[in-house]
Amino acid sequence: ATDPGALQITDGFRIIPSIMVGQRYDSNVFFAPKTPGLKREDFVTTTAPQVRGLYAGSLVTVNAMAGVMGEYYAKNTGLSYVGTNAGVALDMSKLASRLREGIQLTVQENYTYTPQPPAFLTGDLAGEGTNPYVRGFQVGRVNTQSNNFLSNLLVPISQTVNLTGSYTNGFMKFGSSQVQQVGGLLDTNYQTYMAGLSTRMSPLDTVSLNFLGS
Repeated sequence: ATDPGALQITDGFRIIPSIMVGQRYDSNVFFAPKTPGLKREDFVTTTAPQVRGLYAGSLVTVNAMAGVMGEYYAKNTGLSYVGTNAGVALDMSKLASRLREGIQLTVQENYTYTPQPPAFLTGDLAGEGTNPYVRGFQVGRVNTQSNNFLSNLLVPISQTVNLTGSYTNGFMKFGSSQVQQVGGLLDTNYQTYMAGLSTRMSPLDTVSLNFLGS
């Protein structure tokens, strides 16, 4: 299968629907040790329909996505849920290049709602390490909302030196759990900003000096 987001178009507009259906056996759906009376094993059916829209114009390129993911548990039906995810990525480099030739400007935003355990969330689409409170911790099932906004800017100063900058802003919010008590989770708001200079030493090597704050 091919990720619809990997498709590149050079002109026009395209809508790409897709759907994934799967079933698995899970030996421990509660992520908990053996407990008398607790039926940890289950058969889970997953369905994830998605619609992606691609647009490539003379000034702006858009890659937008909206989808849902639902899971049905055959034995522990209380774990069944429906989550949502949506995102959009804008490449406005052609528009920004009207101000100065060679400017690169991209903006993207992603939103996710899921009752899955937070340790299974990617939560960091930019690779910035922005969600330290949830990564690597297995704390059980709880309703979780996350949103991440990211912008990147590159402005050429000369043929070999560029001014670079980025800004990230997002949140992680935790709700209640309908199937178990979950504590110790902190609603989190975060922002990260970076500015610096980069120079291309060779076709394969770039050296940069950046200031990073968060």
